[in-house]
Amino acid sequence: MNNKIENVGENENIEERMCSFFASDYHFELITLQYIKNKLEQDENVVILTQNNLNDSVKKVINNMNIDENQRKRIFKLDWNNKEDTKLEFIKNEANSGRSIVVFVKGEKDYINNVDSYMKNNIDMEKVETIHCFDVAEVTSCMNDVVSNYKGILNMSGMIKF
Repeated sequence: MNNKIENVGENENIEERMCSFFASDYHFELITLQYIKNKLEQDENVVILTQNNLNDSVKKVINNMNIDENQRKRIFKLDWNNKEDTKLEFIKNEANSGRSIVVFVKGEKDYINNVDSYMKNNIDMEKVETIHCFDVAEVTSCMNDVVSNYKGILNMSGMIKF
């Protein structure tokens, strides 16, 4: 088995690329929700591209957060399902119109590579902040290789830039 991560995060705009690591869907949501909440409060667009549907798990997490009902609705409204076609079109339209957008790409390394390749080839990435979110179980043996392709990491404490 090849333990190297190939292509993930390799981009001329590497300064805009961040990564994160999760152990479960709930863990992903706990790591990202405060960052997402802050970006929404700054009126930034946020999109979640995920390999699997997160609607049920995010609803449980959000309902247990100490936030007001408007914030709760706004976070859940982000569309946490795994239907990326319309989301990619939205990202393309927003970015190509010069509006900044935060994109979380959560899944296995092949999924992240495929989404990253599509975005690099079809979207003006200048205004796109991308955070690739890896399943820690899949990349444990090559964590240093993964992290070396990014300028920072999002964890429970927030964004840590290298």
